[in-house]
Amino acid sequence: MAKTKTDRSLPLDQILIENSTYQSNKLRKRLLKSGIKLLCCEMCNRTEWMGSPIPLELDHINGNKYDNRLFNLRIICPNCHATTNTYRGKNIGSYK
Repeated sequence: MAKTKTDRSLPLDQILIENSTYQSNKLRKRLLKSGIKLLCCEMCNRTEWMGSPIPLELDHINGNKYDNRLFNLRIICPNCHATTNTYRGKNIGSYK
């Protein structure tokens, strides 16, 4: 029997580590699908924006996109993400 896509998925415990190269967009989807993270912004708690589901992004709190330890990850909306000190690599080279 052929393996399904789910069977080939890397276990989360091998992804939620420091120095992980797993893609952030895929990780965001896995965290939401597994219920580890909820479909709301962890900063403003919004689930909707202008009557539609709010888009959510994966934020690496310390700014290091390779640090996928769970305590370093949060799901936030683009509005809140833009207010962080690490938004879009503002802190590249100065990881905590």
